[in-house]
Amino acid sequence: MRPPALAPQLKRDPLGSPSDLSLGSEHVPLALVLALRIALLLSFAVFGLWTCRRLFRHASSRYEQLVYSYGVKGWGLGMWVAMTIILTHQGAPRSWEI
Repeated sequence: MRPPALAPQLKRDPLGSPSDLSLGSEHVPLALVLALRIALLLSFAVFGLWTCRRLFRHASSRYEQLVYSYGVKGWGLGMWVAMTIILTHQGAPRSWEI
């Protein structure tokens, strides 16, 4: 004799479904998402202004002028701009992934 059949399981959504993006049973409000993005953008702008003020200060000696001109302003600012562009491009959604 065969053992009795088990009760069927409930169908589940596949991983990565829209239900995975919700908090419990409620979705994240659009206003909250926009507020967080604006806060992130403002904090990035404040950090950028603070960084530029620190980078473009006046050097007191010839050595400091050399270090700030080539090292800090050249490499530092260039790396900051390059990483901002690279990381923004990598994080951007691509049309074939949507």
